[in-house]
Amino acid sequence: MSLITHLRTWRRSRRGVLRAVAALTVAGLLAGGAVPAASAAPVAAPETCAGVWVVVDASALGQGVTRGCAASHDTGLDALQSAGYAVTQRSGLLTSIDGLPSDERVAADHYWSYWHAVENGDGTWSSWSYSQSGAATYRPVRGSAEGWRFVTVNTMSPPAPSQTPPRQSVSVAATSVPGSLLVGQSASVTATVSEVNPGGRPVALEVRTGSGWSTSRTGTTASDGRVALPLTYGATTAGTYTYRLRVGSGTAVTYSGTFAVTRRGTTPVVTSRPASALVGQSVSVRGSVPNTGSGRTVWVQFLVGGSWSRSRSGVTNSSGQVTIPLTYGSGTAGTYRWRLSYTNPHGFTSTSPTYTVTRRGTTPAVVSRPATAKVGRSVSVRGSVPNTGSGRTVWVQFLVGGSWSRSRSGVTNSSGQVTIPLTYGSGTAGTYRWRLSYTNPYGFTSTSPSYTIRRTR
Repeated sequence: MSLITHLRTWRRSRRGVLRAVAALTVAGLLAGGAVPAASAAPVAAPETCAGVWVVVDASALGQGVTRGCAASHDTGLDALQSAGYAVTQRSGLLTSIDGLPSDERVAADHYWSYWHAVENGDGTWSSWSYSQSGAATYRPVRGSAEGWRFVTVNTMSPPAPSQTPPRQSVSVAATSVPGSLLVGQSASVTATVSEVNPGGRPVALEVRTGSGWSTSRTGTTASDGRVALPLTYGATTAGTYTYRLRVGSGTAVTYSGTFAVTRRGTTPVVTSRPASALVGQSVSVRGSVPNTGSGRTVWVQFLVGGSWSRSRSGVTNSSGQVTIPLTYGSGTAGTYRWRLSYTNPHGFTSTSPTYTVTRRGTTPAVVSRPATAKVGRSVSVRGSVPNTGSGRTVWVQFLVGGSWSRSRSGVTNSSGQVTIPLTYGSGTAGTYRWRLSYTNPYGFTSTSPSYTIRRTR
């Protein structure tokens, strides 16, 4: 049953309303039946309050609006008295504040309505909300406001107190900002809210994105007004990011000044590389890792079967430079895709763009050959060696007793071509298996496919 219904019952039965008043739990009800008047009214209206604000609107009694600050606020009643107001109650119902009203109209047609308000992020106050609990049981939160207004029972929507506490000075600042970080490095900015009641404040970290601002992380201040907010936006991408802090929501907000955090990259850079090499040729890639000193491991990855596979590695010098051999596929002609990879001290791995190295073969090729020859007849094989100029020795091997044995040799011309006599077994009828063999300038030996020559009489 509502307060209005209870008090209307008064008109029908004084005994009934006394029973109803004793059972009321809506705003304005207190525990016990004493008539305390132990507190004096506030001496002066404070401008700040480190506890709970109390606003008393007695304008219906021609007394205006007063306010006080409650240092003690275990309950709404406690806050009202702590703010300096004397209260009187009868049969559990608050009947007067500071002796107002002086008659008994409150028991018949009026009552002290009970309200709450909270402070916004910019120091302004929310609208008053009618209390759903009695002042003897409600527990106000530090930094909030308690309101009381003397109103008529017959008002279906009782008016709220006509004033809220004064606007409070609220500011927020970034008091600890890491100006420069490596990509992947974990760090936070410390936000500090300056206000009479700085604890329990929701604070947001905003980052500049394009032409607007986006919320990155949020947190709530501790009792000292501070909160650490992780710097996660752009953590893995080098660049400079602009941030600000926000207290409050909607239009009731306070912002800090902007501040910048720079993420320094550690992506390895290729400074010199071979585009091609002969098979067997030892070649290396030279690279550097920015924002990294000595003793850091960098490695080469090759694309093998659609996946990146780690190959050789090297260690950076004091300038962050490194040299690493390109060994994968060195003995086989072909084109190989590779990249450099590095994991920085904060566990973030980055890779260079991909490159290719082409291994050029030096396998001798048979251009012309005799399939048969008479015993004693002089015949030769003509061959060529790709990617080789003049003056390089090529030789014929014959398969003798299950092993390849070197026979005659020749020297390439400027086009890499060579002619070599096939002399082994020339005096004896039979079939002989042979091949060409060549060792390039880097010590890598390769052979042609094998062929046969049949000697007949």
